[in-house]
Amino acid sequence: MLLKWITLRVPPAHRAGFATAQDGWRALASVPGFRWQVAGWAVDDPDRFGALALWESRPAYDAFMAGPHDGLAAGQVGLYRDVESRLVEVGDAIACPNVERLRLSGWPLLPASVPRPELMLEPRWRVFGKA
Repeated sequence: MLLKWITLRVPPAHRAGFATAQDGWRALASVPGFRWQVAGWAVDDPDRFGALALWESRPAYDAFMAGPHDGLAAGQVGLYRDVESRLVEVGDAIACPNVERLRLSGWPLLPASVPRPELMLEPRWRVFGKA
C-alpha cells in the first residue's frame, strides 16, 4: 500500500476555482489501484489545502501519474503554489478517515519535517475507489 500526503497553498482569489476543479478528482474512483482520498482546508490557515490518499501499490500509483493524472490536474493549473508531497509505503490497508477534521500532527507515518496542518475535510472531496 502507498499513502500520499499533499499540501499546497491556494491564494484567496483562486480558492473558488480551485475548489470547483477539486470536485473533478471524483474521477479517481474509477482508476485501477486507487483506494480512497480525503481532502480539505487547514483549520488554522485558510489558504492551505491538503489531501491524503491510499493506493494499492506503487505501480498502480505510477500508472496513474503516467496516465490520467495530468488530465485531472489540468483544471487547477495556475491556481496554487508551494506544493509539498510525500509518498509513504505502508504495510497494510489504512481505513479511510471517517471524521470531519483530520489531525496528522502525531502521525509516525510522515517525517516530522512534513507540514501536517489539521484539515477540515470537505465531504464532497471524499472519494472511494472500486478496489
